[in-house]
Amino acid sequence: YLVKLEEENVQKTLGAKGLKVDRKGKVVPELKIHELRAETYNGMIRLLKPGCRTIVLIVDRESKDKLVAKFYKHAWPFRRNKTLMFGFMYIEKGLSWYKKILNLTLPEPRDIKINPKNCIGTVLSLNGHRRYFCMYHAKHPEATRRPGYYTSSGAFMGFDSENDSSDAEDIERAKPAVAPVLDSPDHLPIFEDQLLDGLQNWMDRLFEGSTYRYHVNYWPEFPISPSTWNTK
Repeated sequence: YLVKLEEENVQKTLGAKGLKVDRKGKVVPELKIHELRAETYNGMIRLLKPGCRTIVLIVDRESKDKLVAKFYKHAWPFRRNKTLMFGFMYIEKGLSWYKKILNLTLPEPRDIKINPKNCIGTVLSLNGHRRYFCMYHAKHPEATRRPGYYTSSGAFMGFDSENDSSDAEDIERAKPAVAPVLDSPDHLPIFEDQLLDGLQNWMDRLFEGSTYRYHVNYWPEFPISPSTWNTK
């Protein structure tokens, strides 16, 4: 009885501090979803230690609350993994940076025209140390919604991919396509609440090392938002 009473007291004490406690009285690690912005950019990407990755969800002001809540659920099982950091990025703040990292994967720089709305629901896994990223989106071939739904792998937002056996550590290297592919072959609409439906399967492949890797030779600067910009 005294042991049980002590456990209850510990749980109440930790609970008062805002910490989650399991039935055994152990503190459940808290999962934080950080905002990727100019002030956090170095810590979240550029200065990552070897073996660490940051997984970032792209949202806009209208979709942020709903999508981040779903993203949190997908990230929760990995909360004890000390090599992972999770975050979100407002496309209104980071569109120019996003365009730059896409451009850096091309053999020759060119003007990439991107509709910000098409970016919503994109998830990037960024390896800051080795300078590459993997990409998830509901319309990306790696996020197959049903068998045969997509064309050849890699065709998304101007990219195509093919095997490169010269680098044993890289499962896949990206090769850009000539024109962007921004829609599914059968043109079925994808609604906001469906954008992250395939994320769990993609994350499983990510940790297996079988997702496509888009390499950059440096991480470009992240734009500083005007002081008048707000999230609401």
